Amino acid sequence: MKYWLLRNHYLLVAGVLGFAAILFTVFYRSQSDWQILVTVVGGSVSLIYIIEKQQLEEARLFKELFTEFNARYDKLNNDLIRILDKKNERLSDADKGVLSDYFNLCGEEYLFYRNGYVYPEVWESWYNGMRTYADHPAILEHWAKELKSSSYYGFEIPAEAKPLPKKKEEPLNPSRGLYDNAGMPWTNADRKQLEEFFRRGLSVDEIAFEMKRTDGAIRSQMAKQKLIYPKPDHGY
Repeated sequence: MKYWLLRNHYLLVAGVLGFAAILFTVFYRSQSDWQILVTVVGGSVSLIYIIEKQQLEEARLFKELFTEFNARYDKLNNDLIRILDKKNERLSDADKGVLSDYFNLCGEEYLFYRNGYVYPEVWESWYNGMRTYADHPAILEHWAKELKSSSYYGFEIPAEAKPLPKKKEEPLNPSRGLYDNAGMPWTNADRKQLEEFFRRGLSVDEIAFEMKRTDGAIRSQMAKQKLIYPKPDHGY
């Protein structure tokens, strides 16, 4: 709800202005005390100011958090890559220190996301990046030990994404000459599945195969869910 209000704060402003206009008309026609009218208008202006100020403060805070978190990750990045290359080696104390710093960073990012200060799509991107560490035995072992002494604000390392089955022959519906689900309504489960396939990096025709729908239907629904934008020169 908070993200919707931030993204659509102009609707709140329009609603306040509309409500104020209605009250103004009612008070004016009824020849009510002008002081009441001034109070209504003044209250509406104050509310609009508060809404706009809150929106600016939230945007400023998010920018500061985004900049700080990215800067901290950049400092750890080279060491993290080096640790990932140690598939069958023991972690040194220095490696464990780097990982502890990274776990703290992830925990703080999760804390601010959970409290509504990081946008969901940004957290989704960060969280997917954390999957890189989900299949490294030494890192997971150190993570398990760290959890015994630190809570990390409820953050958990994401499980490794399971690979999808390879594409097979396209199953057509003989009676219709189309995919089985072609023309069928999109359910909430279908929308979530589409977003998951998109996040995993599947192409449009691969998603169409998995969901038994046409390429055009997949592109149209992706545009409706704002996963892509229907530009003529778009690469999808």
